[in-house]
Amino acid sequence: MEAKQMRFLTHQAFFSSVRSADLNQLEELVDKLTGDELIEESSPSAAVAELMSVQNDAGETALYIAAAENLEEIFSYLIRFCSLETVKIRSKSDMNAFHIAAKRGHLGIVKELLSLWPELCRICDASNTSPLYAAAVQDHLEIVNAMLDADPSCAMVVRKNGKTSLHTAGRYGLLRIVRALIEKDSAIVGVKDKKGQTALHMAVKGQNVEVVEEILQADYGILNDRDRKGNTALHIATRKSRPQITSLLLTFTAIEVNAVNNQKETAMDLADKLQYSESALEINEADKLQYSESALEINEALVEANHDVLCGLGKVIGFVRRLHGSPRPYTVWAR
Repeated sequence: MEAKQMRFLTHQAFFSSVRSADLNQLEELVDKLTGDELIEESSPSAAVAELMSVQNDAGETALYIAAAENLEEIFSYLIRFCSLETVKIRSKSDMNAFHIAAKRGHLGIVKELLSLWPELCRICDASNTSPLYAAAVQDHLEIVNAMLDADPSCAMVVRKNGKTSLHTAGRYGLLRIVRALIEKDSAIVGVKDKKGQTALHMAVKGQNVEVVEEILQADYGILNDRDRKGNTALHIATRKSRPQITSLLLTFTAIEVNAVNNQKETAMDLADKLQYSESALEINEADKLQYSESALEINEALVEANHDVLCGLGKVIGFVRRLHGSPRPYTVWAR
């Protein structure tokens, strides 16, 4: 039998044993390969290495299949013959073995790979989507924590659109993922995507008030940040008709109720365009409150200044009386 035909049959049997999770058959095949000269120009070890790099019609290696199907026993056996370069081979879905394991939440396989090559955390697909991002958007908390422990900086990897894992986790209300990412590095909340949006802008589009609160507790300084269209989180929450989130934003005294976007619109302007909006009333009340507070502060300042002037005048009068010995009483009238 020709070497080429033998190689083809070997590949077929190899992938079949992996998919069926038949470890005994897989071991026999590899043992036979290392014992026979199936590939004349290669050494037995090179023959096995080549076999590990073979891809099926979907571009998947045997290691990729084991990772995707969570075949831990098969995976642990195969990884002994694989290099980092083998692990990095991408399928036609544009993911490598580590990426697919992270996306599907296969913790054992993820941990095994991290123990060998922690740098896998930063290897992204064509859209610069990291394994951490893939796991985060699927709400795989243990996978996310494992990667953050192996390489905390991987949280700051951004996709081509500029979004971090926190942007999308915030948008979909994945509270425990949001907490894990912020706990590892709170600076992530200030990262802006290519539209100028922070994680807060994304979170207010969703419906999880706790997520919004978590982000603001990490850094309320982003409360009035504007995206490239000039919209603040309050603009977006109002336009999306998120009354609970709008209410939360309005509890912050630093909120700029009358912030104007690039279209010269305030959040109140957007609320007025809606058929029915609870937010319109709340924003209006907040605006009045801010005005009242400002007026009160001005009034208090005037009273204090008036008091200082009167006290000063009283001192001058007392001095004049002592100087001239005048018995005439002086009366100072306060307004």
